[in-house]
This record gives sequence, structure tokens and C-alpha cells, in this order.
Amino acid sequence: MIERTEGRFDFSSVEPWLEWAASQGKVVVAGPLLDLREHALPEWLRARCGDFDALRNAVWRYAEAVGDLVGARTGMWNVAAGINDCAWWPLKLEQMVEVTRRIAVGLRKSRREVPIMLEIPRPFAEAVGSLSRAVTPTTLVDTLGTEGVGIDCVLVKFCMGQAGADHLTRDLLEVSAALDALRSIRKTLFVSIDVPSGPTDPKAGYWRAPWSAKSQSIWALQMFQVALSKGHVGTVLWNTLADDASRGVTCGLTTGDGMPKPAFEALVKARRRLAKPLGDWTATSTQQVRSQASASGGDHA
Repeated sequence: MIERTEGRFDFSSVEPWLEWAASQGKVVVAGPLLDLREHALPEWLRARCGDFDALRNAVWRYAEAVGDLVGARTGMWNVAAGINDCAWWPLKLEQMVEVTRRIAVGLRKSRREVPIMLEIPRPFAEAVGSLSRAVTPTTLVDTLGTEGVGIDCVLVKFCMGQAGADHLTRDLLEVSAALDALRSIRKTLFVSIDVPSGPTDPKAGYWRAPWSAKSQSIWALQMFQVALSKGHVGTVLWNTLADDASRGVTCGLTTGDGMPKPAFEALVKARRRLAKPLGDWTATSTQQVRSQASASGGDHA
């Protein structure tokens, strides 16, 4: 939408949103700037699939253009999504690092202090076993750090119950295990979640009961609690604000006309509960803890 013709940038599709966000004092997270799925690339770049030099030069120009226009109004950059296992335009690990570096440098030419995020839309990494160049999310993040490409946080998406292999429904215990496995990257996680509130692709599965407004609400609250129970999770986001009947999307927290669904109300109540202190608390010094342990004869770490 922004670079339909090579080298010509049209930001008219995003300018109104940026202006609205600035007027409301909202922090903008811009991106992902690079998504190598076929439908996410302009036609002129799709025609060069596999040409790494073309991709590298394109992302450099694009990052500079986005940084110049959006940099002053952005609170965080989302530099790339799913490049660790993209099946359509596969990259070697060193190429993943190179394009991420180019985007980060191009963006930071306008403002150096803006934090950088990397998006992991497929955290279960099933493609690693079937694609020769795919790597796990932890491998990519660790390599970026080793190569000096600073990533401040990671966005992990758990969008389930929808068409496509990327959105199969998982048990919450499996989700919890995936979040635990990502602790090793030593980055704060932003967790983005959603599920539908109505019938969808039967192959995508459902959780406990077929998807409905009620099951969406129960799942939302349970998933919210699972994610926030992890010390390395900093934020939980709902991925889809409103339903879109024209595309068959029912994952919104509101209906297409803006009416809140039960999931919306459940998450608002949970947020209000967490906003209040849980009770009186008095700090106990390390010396007091040790004295109490010694008196009781117990072993404490």
C-alpha cells in the first residue's frame, strides 16, 4: 500500500491514523516493516523472490522513508515479523540478521532512542523441522544479539481458532510451555492474543466448546492470566479490536458496529482488579529473613 511502485512512497493510508494518535496522546507501535509472506509484499518485489540484493536494497530505502515520516511520532518500531521461518521467501540466518540490521539502522537515522521490537507470529516453530533454512525464534534473537543488532523486546502472537496452519487451537498448557521456552532469550515479551466468537474453519479446532461469544470470553480471561503469570511478560494485547463481517472475522472484542462483546467486559474487569493494590505489604529486609531462618533452623536460599 505504501510502495506500490519501486522507490515511490505513498503514506496516505497511514497518515490519518498517525494524526489521530498524536492528537489523542497515544503511543504508536509502527510495523512490522518487513513481512516476507507473499501477500504482504508489493508486486514488483514479489517478482524478484529469491534475489537477496534486491530485498536488502528495498528494505533499506523503505526503512529510511518510514523513519523520516513516522520517526517523530513513533514510540516503538516493530522491525520484522516471522522472518525466522518464512517459507515463501526463505533466508539464510546471516541474511535474516543483515535485513534486520538494515531496517534498524535505517529507522534510527531519524531517532536513535526509539525501542525496537521483533515479532514472532509462529511461536511453536513447527516449520523448523520441514524447512531447510528455518530457525527457531530463540536462535534468531540470540544471533541478532551476538551480531550487535539490539532488540529491546519481542512480540509473540497466539491467535488461534482461525483458518490456516498458523492459527490452530492449542491447549493453554502448551501455550504456557511455549512462553516458558522463550524465557531464555532474556527479552521482555509482548503477548498478542485472540480467538473467534463464532464458527470458523473446523480444522482450526476449538477450546473446550465450539467458538461462541461465551467461549471466547472464558478463553480470553484464562489466557490473560496464563500470560501475565510469567515474569518475563510485560504486556498482554488483544490482536483484533472489531469484527469485520466482510472478511468473516469474528475475533474482535467488539462487534462490527462497536458494541462490546463478553470478552471485552471480562478483560476490562480483570484489568480493573489488577489496577488496585492486592493488600497491605511491608518490606522485610534480607537480614530479618536470614535471622528468622536461622531461628527456625530452616534452609532458605
